[in-house]
Amino acid sequence: MRTRKLNAGVVRGLVFSPDGSTLAATTARFVWLWNPLTGDQPVRLPAGDFYGHHMSAAFSPDPRFIAALGSEGKVRVWSVGSDGPEYTAGLRTRWWASSVFAISPSGHRLVACGRRSMAWWNNPTRPATKARLPSGNHTRSRDGSSPTAMCFTPDGSRLLVGAEALELWAADMSGEVEAIPTRGQGRIRALSVSPDGLRVAMVLENGAGICHFGRRDWEPLPVPAERLTCAVFMPDGRSLLAAGADGFVHCIDLQAAQETRRFDWRIGRVRAVAVSSDGLTCAAGGENGQVVVWDVDT
Repeated sequence: MRTRKLNAGVVRGLVFSPDGSTLAATTARFVWLWNPLTGDQPVRLPAGDFYGHHMSAAFSPDPRFIAALGSEGKVRVWSVGSDGPEYTAGLRTRWWASSVFAISPSGHRLVACGRRSMAWWNNPTRPATKARLPSGNHTRSRDGSSPTAMCFTPDGSRLLVGAEALELWAADMSGEVEAIPTRGQGRIRALSVSPDGLRVAMVLENGAGICHFGRRDWEPLPVPAERLTCAVFMPDGRSLLAAGADGFVHCIDLQAAQETRRFDWRIGRVRAVAVSSDGLTCAAGGENGQVVVWDVDT
């Protein structure tokens, strides 16, 4: 187990690069990068023209690029090379602010979503000296609620938006949008799609569970779901990591529908969890600014 203290407040998000060589942590003012295996000193992404707070970050499938969304609604892209990170481009909409974003599995499109609109940029990692306007946009809803989570399915065919309901979009924004209600469980806090693309784990204000796309049925998680803040599928699709206000990271066997392990890393309320693509390394971030990295066989 390796612990890193970031002197920048609450850890809002964690994400591994596709090759597992880099871990990114999002805090209010900065995005930090470091090698999770060696424990090197974290590198802070250059701010560029940033102001406000960071909302989330995501790697492109090409691990040389990472993007982060600021509270003012602009997405910034950096390239990460041997000489350190370098600011590459800024992506902004014309009249509205985004609250969530996601990068397609191919890396060819970045989509940002706000309360009433969605916008996308093709080839989002292309360098630009001026802020790039969207390649296209789509009206989301006249009375839509602000989205709080967003992700693509692994095959890139669908885009999931979490708000008062789970919205299923075609990746090209065509056709009807299907909405799966949360059955009185409140707003969606976090989403994670299974590797086979058939299930989605949803953490809500008043519950958490697994939704099967084909059957639209709901299976509650076998842990105190009302206190969860985050969840992520393991790469094998058979288990899930979930964490929250109780300070524990729960490992859940989905086939047996039971908790198999519980980790207490003593980092306070856990706000983010992440798993490397090979399933060998996990990370958790807490409200006290600490990030813990551990091997799965710990």
